Amino acid sequence: MKTKNKGWRRLLIVLSIAWLSAILIGLIGEYRSADPWDSIPNADGSPPKTIFFMNWQHHPSGIATLTLDYTTTLMATFLPIAFFWFLYCAVFWIIAGFKREGKRE
Repeated sequence: MKTKNKGWRRLLIVLSIAWLSAILIGLIGEYRSADPWDSIPNADGSPPKTIFFMNWQHHPSGIATLTLDYTTTLMATFLPIAFFWFLYCAVFWIIAGFKREGKRE
């Protein structure tokens, strides 16, 4: 069976790798730019500044550590990739169905 749409498939592979690289760079940048002063609650009692991929964990000893928010990171990483691969498969599946339907007549 000869596969078609190799160009689109290659484009999606390149875009997927680029997206993974962008998420990794964002994670590293966020971790390196985190300021320990950001973990202190504001004077009005509101929570401290939030970071997209990470959370501050406050320990009873008074130490605040930066931990990775796995749910947000996994969703931001894999949901866009899965969505575009699903869209790619759905579009070409529908196109193939119309081509087969036209050949029957």
